[in-house]
Amino acid sequence: MNLNRCTEKAQEALVQAQELAGEYNHSQIEPEHLLLALLKQADGVVPQIVSKLGIAPQALQRELKEELQQRPKVELELTEAARRRLAEEGYDPVYGARPLKRVMQRRIQDPFALRLLQGEFKDGDKITVDVRDGEYVFAHAAPEAVSAGTGEQR
Repeated sequence: MNLNRCTEKAQEALVQAQELAGEYNHSQIEPEHLLLALLKQADGVVPQIVSKLGIAPQALQRELKEELQQRPKVELELTEAARRRLAEEGYDPVYGARPLKRVMQRRIQDPFALRLLQGEFKDGDKITVDVRDGEYVFAHAAPEAVSAGTGEQR
């Protein structure tokens, strides 16, 4: 998506939606994050449209906040080794870093989502993504910090 083609209000809403996802510890932006961001734009068109539909924007905001709070919150942290591996896999001399999004989805997001659906991780878990023997591994984060640079636990 080319953000330069979006209106200033749309760009602001996308940034706000990303911030909301971060505040709720959600790993990706969902439509509810974006709708809440659009509703928070007091001078935007969305609150006006919602009002014309007979819905109170503030009430809808409350409902969206409640919905977002109910969603599972799992914190995902990549070690330096995992970041380096993603950078290597996601870089192409011709296309630059464009393939990175697909690599992240295929190697991190999809396997993580599958494990989440299988119940391997639950609400409140902190998960560390590391690289071992050339493969990404997902593990519950240890209480101690992950040492920078090696991807190894201290």
